Amino acid sequence: VSWVRLPDWRIVASGRNIYNKDERFRVLHVEGTDEWTLQIKYAALVDQGLYECQVSTETGIMIYYYNVSVIVPDTSIVGGSEYHVDMGSAIQLTCIIRNIPQEPQFVFWYHNDRMINYDSIADSGSSTAAADRSVTSQLTIRHVTDLDSGNYTCAPSNAEPASTMVYVSEGNINKIYDNITSCLFHHFLFRPLVGGKRRCVSFLIWGLCVCTWAYNCQTRPGLA
Repeated sequence: VSWVRLPDWRIVASGRNIYNKDERFRVLHVEGTDEWTLQIKYAALVDQGLYECQVSTETGIMIYYYNVSVIVPDTSIVGGSEYHVDMGSAIQLTCIIRNIPQEPQFVFWYHNDRMINYDSIADSGSSTAAADRSVTSQLTIRHVTDLDSGNYTCAPSNAEPASTMVYVSEGNINKIYDNITSCLFHHFLFRPLVGGKRRCVSFLIWGLCVCTWAYNCQTRPGLA
């Protein structure tokens, strides 16, 4: 029994002899049987293609063809390479692993190369879709702060990892500060009226209280 790689007609094996320096190839045969198997360990894209099995018999050569297709798992994070979120809100990252021969033993999430420990601040879950051989893993972070900015990586055990950058912005706090600044600028420079000043000072005090409360709630969720 000989094995030939097409279309270059390169002889891979004949009998138990391997004519290939690649140690991933070997021939399996049980003595006393007619079964011969060409094994390729750790299959890669370069291994896909048409293989010819030539069996020598007393009446001639019998030929069988085997088309080898190599499926490469694909990992991606929904939303692309960037994710923008306001401080204090929640973020949910969804990782999809497709074309996998079997479900991964684990899917780890990393933040700036450090593995995430799931606790009261972050949690993760996964689901499997047998139809298209895919697995979905979700990472949820509640009450995002500026410390949550950075690179997030989804790393399944049987596929290449995928990453995205998360950018955390201050959101509504900046709007409050902008309103306070506008009020001061408007009333003290263009409307030097006592009533206007009083209204602005009252708004300033209220605005500072709101900003302090919002900042504490966003950086220390337990206060809300």
